[in-house]
Amino acid sequence: MKTIIAPSLLSADFKCLETEIKNIEEAGADWLHFDVMDGHFVPNLSFGVDVMKGLKKLTDRLMDVHLMVNDPGYYTDVFAKAGADLIIGTHPHVIEPVKWVEADNGNKALCYYLIAGCNRLQKLQFSLRFF
Repeated sequence: MKTIIAPSLLSADFKCLETEIKNIEEAGADWLHFDVMDGHFVPNLSFGVDVMKGLKKLTDRLMDVHLMVNDPGYYTDVFAKAGADLIIGTHPHVIEPVKWVEADNGNKALCYYLIAGCNRLQKLQFSLRFF
């Protein structure tokens, strides 16, 4: 299996994100990773959908979104519509751990939820082979 490099934009210098993305691409990163936190599910606050949507216009890299929010179902659809390619959620109350999400504008994203106490890494790897 190929190793995928997906640096988190949370480590970027926010005042020059376009330059940071170009540097990430030149370094050979495969994906861009967005850690999305709402300040409730976890104590930190980070990116909103508008940041990812704007940066999507600057790169052809896969957009990998990690949702650490109270209402992942709502944000799954919002980020899929904005152009996220892969959405990984962390939430204990999820009915469908792996699903394809199609937003009303036609954008599609693979959504995968990590559920506390469950090891579903093999299922995620299987899903990504077809992605």
